[in-house]
Amino acid sequence: MVLRDHSGADHGPMDPSEIKCFRKVVARCLEACQVERGPTVSSAVGWGEKMIEAGGSPPHGGIVIGIGMQKGGVAKTTNSLHLAAALGERGRRVLLWDLDENYGATKVFISRAGAEGFLSTYSILAGDCTPEDAILSFDDEELDIELPTGVDFIPSSRQLAKVATALEQAQGDSFYNPNDCLRPFLPQLKALEKYDYILLDTGPQASPTTKGAYMV
Repeated sequence: MVLRDHSGADHGPMDPSEIKCFRKVVARCLEACQVERGPTVSSAVGWGEKMIEAGGSPPHGGIVIGIGMQKGGVAKTTNSLHLAAALGERGRRVLLWDLDENYGATKVFISRAGAEGFLSTYSILAGDCTPEDAILSFDDEELDIELPTGVDFIPSSRQLAKVATALEQAQGDSFYNPNDCLRPFLPQLKALEKYDYILLDTGPQASPTTKGAYMV
């Protein structure tokens, strides 16, 4: 795995011991996380692991977990990336979906310059492709990017900042709540029946994709 910051600057390969240590820190932070309402990420993953180990297959086409907070710089993307990679190392199949118009996760895997060359979250919401069309598979040897073992990825791009306009155009004159923008697509991803987890990496903006991730 190569470590890049959110500007796309390459800091070189991460030492395996550094990756392992960092993931332990993330895991402990998740275990310590408690909220008054709703499940934490750690409790959702714990529940998912029990379901998978008991049944041997993804429950209901995969467990969807949205990771977000209405503040920037609090490690949403960092947690999403390392949680996905750690689950992949456990033998789980994971889909990480970048829903952030700052496309931080995409810059880690693809770099800022290359992000515009792929189908993305914007392409899906604008009706230009299906979610399955936009998936980058970790075992696709033709891809010139490196994804963690077991982790597939749907990238984002700076075009996502125009998502509200794209949604209006895609829906035409019909009444439509932009906050429901993900509802048609998650069932399609779950119907693939190939993922144990679908992780939604959201941005700090109160955008349709962020609100949509909170409502699934």
